[in-house]
Amino acid sequence: MGVLTVAPFLLCIPLFREQRGWPLRQWAEAGAVLLLTTGVCTAAALMRLPVLFLSLPVLGWAAWRLQLRGAAPAALLASAVTTWTAVKGIGPFAGRPVHEQMLILQAFNACIALTSFFLAALVSERLRAAAALAQAASELEGRVAERTRQLSAVNARLVQEIQERSHAQERLGHEQALARHEHDVAETLQRSLLPDRLPDLPGIALAARYVPATTDLRIGGDWYDVVQLPGGLVGLAVGDVAGHGLPAAATMVQVRTALRAYALQDPSPPAVLRGVHQLVARLAAPEMVTLVYLLLDPVSRRLRWSNAGHPPAVVVGSGASIRLTGAVAPPIGVTPDGSFTEAELVLPPEATLLLYTDGLVERRGVSVLDGIERLGREASEASEALAASEASKAQPDDGLEALCDHLLHAFLEENHVEDDVALLAMRLAPSVEGELDVRLPAEARNLVQVRNALRRWLHEVGASEQQADEVLVACGEACANVVQHAYSATTATGDLLVEARLLEDTVHLRVRDEGQWRPATDRGGGWGLQLMRALMDEVEVEHTTAGTTVSLRRRVDLVSRPEPPPSPHRSTAPASEPRE
Repeated sequence: MGVLTVAPFLLCIPLFREQRGWPLRQWAEAGAVLLLTTGVCTAAALMRLPVLFLSLPVLGWAAWRLQLRGAAPAALLASAVTTWTAVKGIGPFAGRPVHEQMLILQAFNACIALTSFFLAALVSERLRAAAALAQAASELEGRVAERTRQLSAVNARLVQEIQERSHAQERLGHEQALARHEHDVAETLQRSLLPDRLPDLPGIALAARYVPATTDLRIGGDWYDVVQLPGGLVGLAVGDVAGHGLPAAATMVQVRTALRAYALQDPSPPAVLRGVHQLVARLAAPEMVTLVYLLLDPVSRRLRWSNAGHPPAVVVGSGASIRLTGAVAPPIGVTPDGSFTEAELVLPPEATLLLYTDGLVERRGVSVLDGIERLGREASEASEALAASEASKAQPDDGLEALCDHLLHAFLEENHVEDDVALLAMRLAPSVEGELDVRLPAEARNLVQVRNALRRWLHEVGASEQQADEVLVACGEACANVVQHAYSATTATGDLLVEARLLEDTVHLRVRDEGQWRPATDRGGGWGLQLMRALMDEVEVEHTTAGTTVSLRRRVDLVSRPEPPPSPHRSTAPASEPRE
């Protein structure tokens, strides 16, 4: 019994010193538990009925509320009271043999001791776990508070960084929008300095492209031009002013304007380049200009040119390409005195002439000569492929637009262009089975184009010079009547249509308009129709509500006109004074 009741009581005494002391309320509760235990155990021991188990709830209350410091004294007290009743032989022990009394007493003492101590240990362990959990919760709360503080600081810094990044992105977007706007303005200004449209030249197909650099927002100095000259000649030019910005653009405008003026004065290439050189040399801040200028006679297909330090033009035809490398001089504005020579070449039939700036063929780490060679190869292959595809169409076109697009796609990256690119393509359109169709606005300035196209056609079909001149005079009278009278009653200018056919040895011409016929007046004139009838074999005039058609027929003596051989180009001596 000492092991079960006395030893736990002795072991609980140091706990009053080691553990937290009880408050007064808890001491009162402990006294009440001991008194209740004594009373219940005494009452149960004095009764003859076996109700000793009534002490167990009281011992459980002591273990639950006071743990070992309450359960050990209560168990010792209950055991002492029960043992006293057993010694006296009263209550449930009365009249029983000694061994039965000992068995009941031992069982009771073991039950109350083990039950109370087990409950006390369980409650103590639970309280320690709760205390540890509370401490852990407190520590966790502290860590959470510290982590929250850290996260709040990090979040504040993150919000600040996000705001700064948002402001930076907003500024970047504004700068990008401004850069795009400046680039669009520069590109628009650059394009406005170039020809708004290529001239409509009968029998000559033209196409041009300009691609601004994506790496520079400033205006470039690349340009091209096509000039209509007296006598049916055509001037073609491509140039590049060194540098970028307004000075280069200003120089480009002056050079282009000067080239047109000098070409109208004297169209020979050396004379034109010499005039441009004298202009550039007199500028306040002279710029270096590369320029190639070519003079074309559409009738004879004779091509003359001078080159001032510019990449050579390329002629593509019959599956091969020719570089016009002759008549090369230093760039304009480099040497004090400009001396230019002239070279010439007869264009092969259906050949394509390509003029370009160095931005098309020049690449970092690649020779310019390799780029020019590749240009000739790409253009030749593309021309053959386009010609084959156009041959299958009912109404084929010249294919120059598609050729320019193909070259730009082959040489330029989609979203990155290092330098400005100007590209000009020209091709003499051959007559189709002895037929000619010209449609131009009925304006006096276009009469020379009709005359040149018809002269070239008559030359191709083999008409003699005298008969060709007579046909040109008759057709010119009919065209002049359209320009002067057909659209005089309207504010808008209509079209002039000229069709020419060769049937056996007879030239059939039709000059049509879509205006209204004005009756003849008595103020003189009217000699045009008589002149046409004197020069042509047959003349018919048909008036309808849709317009007027003048039909002209003339028998011609066809002569053989051998094609000039497309020999290599030759150079001539430097030009001196402008020729009359």
